[in-house]
Amino acid sequence: MTPPVTVIFCARSVRGRFLNPDGTMNMDRLRAALDLPDEVDLGNLNFLTPQAMSVAISAATWTITVKVDG
Repeated sequence: MTPPVTVIFCARSVRGRFLNPDGTMNMDRLRAALDLPDEVDLGNLNFLTPQAMSVAISAATWTITVKVDG
């Protein structure tokens, strides 16, 4: 089982198990939880290897932060 993560987007945050077993983000589940716009996509980023406590991804119009809680 993957560790829970806290995801912060703009002023909204959600905590849950949004990582796939391979460490990539389950974007369908995350989109449903945060109502993310289509332009926000974490692609094939792996949040488990190497494991970091917090990762921030920024684009021209948005920033999303993923904190591994496990």
